[in-house]
Amino acid sequence: MGHKEGLLFRKDVSLLSENTDLLEYVFNYDMPYDPGEYFTYNNAAAYVLSALIQQETGSNLSDWLNENLFKHLNITEFKWEKSAQYICLGASGLWLKSAELHKISRLLLNNGYYNSTEVIDSSWIKSMTTPHVFVENLSEYADKQDRRINKFAYGYNIWLCGDGSLSHPKTHYFCDGADGQFLIVIPKKNTTVTILSKRCDTSLLYPLFADWIK
Repeated sequence: MGHKEGLLFRKDVSLLSENTDLLEYVFNYDMPYDPGEYFTYNNAAAYVLSALIQQETGSNLSDWLNENLFKHLNITEFKWEKSAQYICLGASGLWLKSAELHKISRLLLNNGYYNSTEVIDSSWIKSMTTPHVFVENLSEYADKQDRRINKFAYGYNIWLCGDGSLSHPKTHYFCDGADGQFLIVIPKKNTTVTILSKRCDTSLLYPLFADWIK
């Protein structure tokens, strides 16, 4: 987006008043780069997308996804936290049971199909799991490359793992949420793994992944 650091994480949101207009906060924050020039992992972009969906469809992201995605996966129990402006937070605040989160991981594994019905166009799954930014050489990710689920590249809101070569960056891909929430898709093994936990230090989880992903 042009920011030098990620926004709308706990570290900055906790310092804001409850009535803060988060869109104003995001767009008035210093942007030293042109859009697309500099990569930083950023919850702000997802919040802006959530606001755009709400503006264009007349429904907040929670209601819109319920109609277009969740009901097709038989996901009925969920909630999404909203800002003071009644906009879903986008990158955070979504509450799902593990079994229902797992339905989303299976949807990705099956290229947009659920129970033999196409819910999402397979071309979109391909686009979102294609590397759009390579981060393996960026300093803040250098110490993460020896993990089995390394942060090698970034697609559309999803991390892509690799074997270290630019030509083969996505042996598997995953979502990594705060306090140890993981959705991992391993196409070569026709396998998905979903984990809901409550750990501030998630480093102890990574050795477990090594046995699943080889």
